Amino acid sequence: DTPRMPAQHKVNACVPASLCYNNLSSNGRHFAFAHATEAALCAADGSGKPTLLKDRANSAVTHVRFIKLAGGVELLVVLSGRSAIFFSADGARELHTLHMAEGRPAASFFRGVATVKAGGSSYLYVGSSGSGDLHCCAADPATSKLCNLALATALENVCTGPISDMDGSVEGILAIAAGTDKPDGSSEIILAEIGTDGAPLATMRLTAEAPELCTSLRIRGRTMLAAYSTGRVRVFDVDAKRCVAVVAAHARWINALEVHPGRGIFACASEDGYVSVWDLEPGRRVKHRAHLAAANHVLTGVAFVGNSVAATAYDVSSLLTWSLGSAE
Repeated sequence: DTPRMPAQHKVNACVPASLCYNNLSSNGRHFAFAHATEAALCAADGSGKPTLLKDRANSAVTHVRFIKLAGGVELLVVLSGRSAIFFSADGARELHTLHMAEGRPAASFFRGVATVKAGGSSYLYVGSSGSGDLHCCAADPATSKLCNLALATALENVCTGPISDMDGSVEGILAIAAGTDKPDGSSEIILAEIGTDGAPLATMRLTAEAPELCTSLRIRGRTMLAAYSTGRVRVFDVDAKRCVAVVAAHARWINALEVHPGRGIFACASEDGYVSVWDLEPGRRVKHRAHLAAANHVLTGVAFVGNSVAATAYDVSSLLTWSLGSAE
């Protein structure tokens, strides 16, 4: 028998989502996404009105993501054309700010944020468009207070093109999806081993066989998942630093990919109006679970809350959600 697809539900977010990659994040209690020059923070159950965190320079917000430090402290990071602002997870307190360097082109903006644990410390990396500049902050292990690190020289040659996404591991690995200096629009994934001072010790570059843009990536343990403009998802063995599986997941661009925080499943959101959900089985085998339709929508973000998956759609003021049922 054909499995019955989960029913779609809507959570009123009051404001529409912007058109940018990976435009939804959740910490299990809240959703957060970019809306024009603001970050919208709303309760996962749809209660109350959203909190809107505005960029003071009135610059478009380009990426919003919850991250967790080594000690378990959660932060909400809001990136824009001019700044990277670190808030408490509830958005109530602004804790730290990075500013775009002087002399950068007006079209440059921050995009991509990740946290890496190395030597007992948490390092936070923020990427940017343009030439792919990287910025680094360190979190004090005792107080979680952030401070900027002067690692410009160590980081300046890591990327040669604009960064589209980043992720980090608790095992000292920073993964970066970035464009190249080739004219064919191709991209590469950079795996950087991070030292105890936050600087990269070694880097490895992984390039797709055909020109395509990596829009999203997530690294969990020794496995990395990467989504592409061709609708493909690639599964990488981090230790071997090679691709071990390719999934034809969508007919059009994948704009977001996310891994469930407690289950072996991941989801993608695509321009084709579908959220695809997949089981990541032992041996890095991928098994199709569902394609969830959001007709006539350009999906821009995907996130998990409990046993549900949620997505944002461009210029739509609701979050679309589907229940996936309990773990099998």
